[in-house]
Amino acid sequence: MALMTKYRPKEFDSFYGSADTVTALHNTVNRAIEDIPNTFLFHGPSGCGKTTLARIVANVYLKASGRDIIEIDSADYRGIDSVRDIRKKMHLSPISGSQSVVYILDECHQMTKDAQNALLKALEDTPKKTFFMLCTTEPEKLLKTIQTRSVSFKVDLLEDDIMEELIAEVCEEEKFTLSKKHISMLVNKAEGSPRQALNLLDKVVGLDKDEIGDIFENFTTQETRAKELAQALIYQHS
Repeated sequence: MALMTKYRPKEFDSFYGSADTVTALHNTVNRAIEDIPNTFLFHGPSGCGKTTLARIVANVYLKASGRDIIEIDSADYRGIDSVRDIRKKMHLSPISGSQSVVYILDECHQMTKDAQNALLKALEDTPKKTFFMLCTTEPEKLLKTIQTRSVSFKVDLLEDDIMEELIAEVCEEEKFTLSKKHISMLVNKAEGSPRQALNLLDKVVGLDKDEIGDIFENFTTQETRAKELAQALIYQHS
């Protein structure tokens, strides 16, 4: 199992970073289901934990599970027909013994304008036991009316010290030793994204220190070449 999947937080206490946001979110959802808002908007950089928080809310506080949690990648299903399908189904009762039905819409800013207008109508007519979790890296591209109808939570990238704690905990659980130098390199490469950090860590777990050094060196070389290529293309077209 990928480390990213294995160590994905399942409750707020195990979520790294965005402490103020997590506290505010907990205060919002730690109540009877009928008193929880129907629409949440999680926004922040890629890989910072927006969908993870949405899943925690869905599983723990909205008591949804199985087929009653519907995740939709709006980058692939961005048209009005996808939203029309949601509007047809959102009045149905839960089918997996859940207390609610939760739609998690990833990259929702990529919906077309017509789709967003249709989504707005769905948000205005949401049944009591249906909830929407909107996740986006670019909230400014959403209709203002969708933004104002949602309870908004900003999720940030991890500070370096918090990232080091995450890496250290995973290494301890995996019984894997990573030198301070390599931890520092990993933190730098992850650029604040816990998802990126665990993806990179997956590539070196179980290797000896020389192999790890080679892989990290390769990361650096590939990154440098990519930047050089990008700069060359910019210069060529300037």
